[in-house]
Amino acid sequence: TTLFRSSWASLQLAYVMSYTYGYDFDDGWIARTEKEFLPYSLSFSYSPSTKTFYRWSNRISVAPGLSTSIVADLLRPTNSYFLFSPSITFKIAKFLDVTFSSTSRNSVLYWYFQNNEGDFYSEWGGFPGNIFKDLIDSFRFDSDAIREASGFKLKSLNMTVSHNLHDWSFNMTLKIEPRLVTEDGVKRYDFNPYMTIGVVWNPVDGINTTIVDEYGEWSLE
Repeated sequence: TTLFRSSWASLQLAYVMSYTYGYDFDDGWIARTEKEFLPYSLSFSYSPSTKTFYRWSNRISVAPGLSTSIVADLLRPTNSYFLFSPSITFKIAKFLDVTFSSTSRNSVLYWYFQNNEGDFYSEWGGFPGNIFKDLIDSFRFDSDAIREASGFKLKSLNMTVSHNLHDWSFNMTLKIEPRLVTEDGVKRYDFNPYMTIGVVWNPVDGINTTIVDEYGEWSLE
């Protein structure tokens, strides 16, 4: 049950309580045996309006974008997470739109908080840190050690290309995300791209064709 929801400009805040099972921490989360009406989640999101910059006699425009959200799990705090999704869109002479974006997720928000004694939550692991510095460190491609130590982990890289053909619309999306696969009993991350190509007839948008390449296997939808 959502008890509180508020929005102002680009900010949104929501507080949820639910009749559910609570949890206690003892070398892992242990569910209680009886349901209670408990605080469930607290979420905060920020998506500022996009400002467009024009170049070459307004034939080319550049629009940076950002979407962020923090979800605090009030039942199991270690399940809280922070999503960070920057993007940039290029519009070329009303002919082609190209958008590059990425999504990073931080699932260890408890790293950055202290208890009343000033000690960090060592029973859950983690280290003292500044979340904003940690976010910057996740883009330190000059140092593998610093980047890999960051709590922010890259979840996907995306590129979308779209073209308006008046009565028809064409779009192509290329997505790269780490995928854990097991081969001969050995686990590894696979970074093969996921591609979608779509063509839509605008007067009848229910008639469309989409070609999907899912990790090397093409399908027509």
